[in-house]
Amino acid sequence: MAIELSYFLKLRDERDELAERVRQLEAVLRDDSWQPKEWGLTPSEAAIVNILTMRRVATREAIFVALYGDDVDGGPLERTIDVLVCKLRPKLRRHGFTVQNVYGAGYRLDDAARATFTKLKQAA
Repeated sequence: MAIELSYFLKLRDERDELAERVRQLEAVLRDDSWQPKEWGLTPSEAAIVNILTMRRVATREAIFVALYGDDVDGGPLERTIDVLVCKLRPKLRRHGFTVQNVYGAGYRLDDAARATFTKLKQAA
């Protein structure tokens, strides 16, 4: 049973398209241009704020994948996310925003904070 070359070419094109979409999504997650510089967020903290702004609840796994990809073997421990969120909280708290724990689910920003961040992003 011979597989036609066109099948492999189609698969390659689909892979290239998906790779481009991943690149675009990663660029969105890493875009911290809308965040005030005086907040002093690290790139990882800025990415977490982006994720929390885009989702009602962000799981540890979702944040981990957004920051480190699917690198399960070579990446840091999943508990690293807890440490990053712990360091992020006081930086946001100074400006009136709170990162909340959602028991058994992950982390979230309250609706007012999400709305404020969304407005900041649109204004940028």
